[in-house]
Amino acid sequence: MRIVFSKLFIFSLAILCAKPYNASTGSKRVKCPFVKEIRGDGERFCKPATSYQLRSHRVSLTRSTSVRSLASTQSPLISVIVPCFNEARTVVQLLKSVRAALPLAQIIVVDDRSTDGSGALIEGLVHDLDLRHLQLASNQGKGVAFRAGLGVVDREYVVVQDADLEYNPKDICRLLQHAVEHRLDAVYGSRYLNGGSANRGALANYVAVKLLSIVLRVVHGLRLSDPATCYKLFRSELVKSWPLRSQGFELCQELNTQIARGYRFAELRIGYIPRTKPLSWLVRSMCQ
Repeated sequence: MRIVFSKLFIFSLAILCAKPYNASTGSKRVKCPFVKEIRGDGERFCKPATSYQLRSHRVSLTRSTSVRSLASTQSPLISVIVPCFNEARTVVQLLKSVRAALPLAQIIVVDDRSTDGSGALIEGLVHDLDLRHLQLASNQGKGVAFRAGLGVVDREYVVVQDADLEYNPKDICRLLQHAVEHRLDAVYGSRYLNGGSANRGALANYVAVKLLSIVLRVVHGLRLSDPATCYKLFRSELVKSWPLRSQGFELCQELNTQIARGYRFAELRIGYIPRTKPLSWLVRSMCQ
């Protein structure tokens, strides 16, 4: 437990040192490294674009819209970035679930140089599931994978989806509908809100996330029940304007500090099936 809380303390220091982006300072966005896109007609190297051109996929939604119709009407609005590192056991099932839940979404899978055959499995699904498959030049972390995927996003909203089976992609529809209906800049899927599924998980993870929530509230005035959730949905134009620098799993805290600038956001309760992990994985699991 001493190791667990020492890591949490280091994480808290990172939050204290993080500063929200201020456009008046003239800060420039850190450019993403070259990535390789795997396509059926061969491979090509591409550098994610820094410019942003938004496709028009606006739809009219009502509160009476059914779950099935939500998938067909909303999915053209969203890009789903799936960072993947050594998830051969789950990535195929996960990607099929995402496509089933969001038939018209842009799905971008970023392979962070997996060594267990995940890349080959993803490549085999590129045509059947209409995927964008990017491969980093070397293993660099979730933050770099997210920025690589963000460079090719062309939809109005973007969300991160881990390549395991802890989160249900059907919840993305609800997050997106809420963002569209209420014209929000961001919507978080909370595992702990109103007695969420994660409350039945490991006590150490629960305590760590709650302590992190307290730190964010004290330092940045940001009230979140689950700041470490994977499901963070943003307006693409907004998140593309931020000078993100994170390399690994500290990405989620960097995104939190940006939201603390005063953007319109909300939290919705989501389902969650935690994987069994040793406590030494605590900091990693806080960002999943």
